[in-house]
Amino acid sequence: ISCSLVGSEMCIETEIELADPDNSLSPNEVMDFYSMTYPELTTASVHGPECEDDSVVYRFKTTIGTKG
Repeated sequence: ISCSLVGSEMCIETEIELADPDNSLSPNEVMDFYSMTYPELTTASVHGPECEDDSVVYRFKTTIGTKG
């Protein structure tokens, strides 16, 4: 999971590796599954797949900011 949190003058990037809860789920379904624990995923989008080592990786990216 890769989340880019953007405030009015601050940018924080956090990456957390999450296990696949069920290999029959689509990336969007996995994101929905984890959104209960990570509410920022409710506004995220799926990016990928990318091949890294022997794995296929999807990233969930979101931008949180303020208007004004």
